[in-house]
Amino acid sequence: MAKLPCFALCLRLALVTLAVGHKKRCVDDYDSLKAGDDCTVRWKELSNGGPFLLPTQPALGYAWVHQLQEENYSSKKDAEKELKKDRFPVVLGQGNFYLTDRHHHVAALQLSDDKDIFDLEMRIYVICDLRSSGSEIFWSKMQDLNYVFLQKRASPFALPVLARETDLPQSWTLNSFEDDLWRSLAGFASHVSDEKQRCYAKKCQEYFVDFQWGFAINKATEDIPSLWPSMAQQATFRSKLHALPYPSLKEVDLKAWQELGQLALPLCHSQRLQSLPLPPGYSSRILQGWSATPVPKDPSCDYSSCRARQKAKDERDLVVV
Repeated sequence: MAKLPCFALCLRLALVTLAVGHKKRCVDDYDSLKAGDDCTVRWKELSNGGPFLLPTQPALGYAWVHQLQEENYSSKKDAEKELKKDRFPVVLGQGNFYLTDRHHHVAALQLSDDKDIFDLEMRIYVICDLRSSGSEIFWSKMQDLNYVFLQKRASPFALPVLARETDLPQSWTLNSFEDDLWRSLAGFASHVSDEKQRCYAKKCQEYFVDFQWGFAINKATEDIPSLWPSMAQQATFRSKLHALPYPSLKEVDLKAWQELGQLALPLCHSQRLQSLPLPPGYSSRILQGWSATPVPKDPSCDYSSCRARQKAKDERDLVVV
């Protein structure tokens, strides 16, 4: 085997080192990104000229966004710590990044309205590349693979109905979204002081579990009160909930919401919810995550790629058939 001259060998080693060491920038390297890539970006870059980071759900729990903002984005130091340990999964398509999880965290970051926080680095993880798909096929695939959640409500206390992709917001300001107070309740009920008493458990390859539980609490409180262990518990919970201001745009009584999260726990662990049917729009036909207490720890799950989700869907469809 012929030996490479020193210059050629050194040049090759230098190029390999550069390739390995190069950290992709989400905006600058958008065209070369592929599924499985990590890239870095500042929040201010994603809202200035594109490609943009766009939501894949029309509603957020405003109160839960306020809770996350107070916990994680009330100072540059806290935000930096949070962003270093976090990453945000996206699908590439139509010239943009479409976020598939952690919407409340991104909205909380935006809610900080802090230029120093907007200048911090955040990590984006590409889980799927659908840039070759036209608009109609793109949204069909997004729904088929559970990368988009299309539900809305006619009024705050109504049960959800199906939405369309045209209902999706084009920015991250709170008032761009519908305020889903039931999704807020799911957040508070699943983050109580005693983790073993929290509302529900999560598992990998199960999607929109927080919204599932928002629906379950909504259904039991406004439609079928007998799902509660007692009518007195339902009445107390409903009365306190209806007394809160809506929507929760600016000033939010987080202690009142935390109390409601605690009050929801008897319902969460009631066996009457264990096999609650879910309406269209969810990946499962019945409520997932029900658990008696103590509730087991949630598993650590990787974000699944298009191929992995398609395989899981095919296997699930075979079981249903």
